[in-house]
Amino acid sequence: MAKPSGSDRRRHARSKIAAPVKFYHASANKEYPARCIDVSPGGMGMVVSPVAPIKAGQHVQVIAPEAQALAEQLPPGDKIDATVARVERGALPTGGQVVVGLKIDN
Repeated sequence: MAKPSGSDRRRHARSKIAAPVKFYHASANKEYPARCIDVSPGGMGMVVSPVAPIKAGQHVQVIAPEAQALAEQLPPGDKIDATVARVERGALPTGGQVVVGLKIDN
């Protein structure tokens, strides 16, 4: 039997939203720029630079987004704790960037 795709396992529908965000990577002790591509109450898709040291299973903090439509989908707070659910390198035509799926930690 085929394994369900990532979209089949999601609990919440995602809204397509293109907005700049930042994330803090504790291991690197650094903030990185990113671009949100979709969001739901339980997660976020974003694209990041291929030099960002990001791997599935790592914990990151999304810095409070300024885009109102994005902020409405996420828990309140200046920093939103999340776990990297997947990292797709070269899966989509993203101009050399890496697609990252985050699970929002509650």
